[in-house]
Amino acid sequence: MIFDAIPGNPTGLPPLNVWYPQNDVAFTDALPISYIQSKLAASSAPVCLDIEKYVVTDQASALYASHTLANIVRSVRAVEPGRRVGVYGVWPINGWSPMSVQASSDPSYLSMSKAWCQQCGWFDELIAAVDFICLSLYTDKSGDVYAWSRFAYAMIAKAQEAKKDVFPFLWRYCTDGVTQVSYFNQMIALCKQYAGNAVIWDTTFNAAWWSTVQT
Repeated sequence: MIFDAIPGNPTGLPPLNVWYPQNDVAFTDALPISYIQSKLAASSAPVCLDIEKYVVTDQASALYASHTLANIVRSVRAVEPGRRVGVYGVWPINGWSPMSVQASSDPSYLSMSKAWCQQCGWFDELIAAVDFICLSLYTDKSGDVYAWSRFAYAMIAKAQEAKKDVFPFLWRYCTDGVTQVSYFNQMIALCKQYAGNAVIWDTTFNAAWWSTVQT
């Protein structure tokens, strides 16, 4: 299924309700109940928490982030037990993944793979708390679909180990401009094939660009 995480749900696709608490309300490690209540009342869609204030540099900081975010997920569910809740961009740890290495003969491949899997394990408490996992699968370069595909597949495969629904987020922009429509359609296709879902995200809606994607 393809979800719409663009403000206002302009595409008409099933919406995903993305919260940005750090932009909306002052909080330390817990969201105010009034904020949770107002956000739940505004939309009946599944909730994706985008909280990017926790910097993970080692195991201690990862365990702290995992515990704190898990408590926030539980606080949302305490207000509305039936609402599905996920967290964006936290797990699996983004940046390096074993399948993104060009060849497994790379001398650093095995040690990097073990380290990455171990670091992902630091978030067990959070993964147990969420209903679904939201991946950040934005691309760096508009022309290198092969490298992106290896990275995306590795992230999806790791996320699926949690036995939860996986929602990969896709954005039409990349570091060198707007992603080519053919490339973006390949991104959607890969996510649908391997994750079963894709999420279209943007800060604003570009109707002309979206119409070319739909075709």
